[in-house]
Amino acid sequence: LLSWGSQVLSTVGQKEASGARERDSGQAETSGRLSDRLPEVVFDESCSAELKLLQIWNKYYSARREKKAEEAKLLLQVLLKELVSKLEGWRPNADTSLLDGSLRGAGSKVEKGLAFGHPKSLTSSLCAELVNLGQNVHYVLERELLSLPDLQAIGGLRLLEGLALLCRSQYNQAVFLDADGLQSTCRIVRNAINQLHVCSTTASVPGSADRDNPHHHNKVGYLHSLLGRCMAVLAPFLDPDNLISRDHGRSGAKGEHPLVACDVCSAHVVADYVELL
Repeated sequence: LLSWGSQVLSTVGQKEASGARERDSGQAETSGRLSDRLPEVVFDESCSAELKLLQIWNKYYSARREKKAEEAKLLLQVLLKELVSKLEGWRPNADTSLLDGSLRGAGSKVEKGLAFGHPKSLTSSLCAELVNLGQNVHYVLERELLSLPDLQAIGGLRLLEGLALLCRSQYNQAVFLDADGLQSTCRIVRNAINQLHVCSTTASVPGSADRDNPHHHNKVGYLHSLLGRCMAVLAPFLDPDNLISRDHGRSGAKGEHPLVACDVCSAHVVADYVELL
């Protein structure tokens, strides 16, 4: 946490200074959603791996659209398992010319295959699931009898893992930002830190049964895992050469770095990190 917090503040400071220089030099700002300026990525059905992912995605999306909650919940886990297994060794095309050109108003309208990123609807739908995860953190921790593996299985860690892998791509990062994925992830960070405060305060009371309670240690272990996965999702936005962070700053009302705009490094959140350490 200390290393991550320092990196956040350092990166944001550098980007804010860079943004101020651009504004002072009269460099034009852009407006609108970043992802609307990017080409549409579609699955290449001639590739068996992409076809399988497309089929699972279509089933999940249909169940969700038809409000079949239980079926959609099960299919989400199938989708995430397939997504994580396929993306572990995946690296997006390192050529940023397509992305940079699209952000400046040039480039193709459709990109077939997953070389640069994934369909916008896939990333945005997973971002919507982050809202549910943020609301469920408290519920998960109330289930006293769950083991650490159980907590990790139902506590949204695979969702965060899938999003962290998707965010290797700056194309996907743009969709992630526009779908409020950064704000949702930061809310989970704050909720997890608050829950760790509760756990540490309860365990520090003299004679507290939680000090040696395995369920208490399971909760703390889950929260540490949850925070670690959140940091992995946020990490790409700390890259000083990140095109998406740069263009988000140009298109934002205040020209802010996205980590500032979503309140991830406000004074009270940083104070929480320090207190936790």
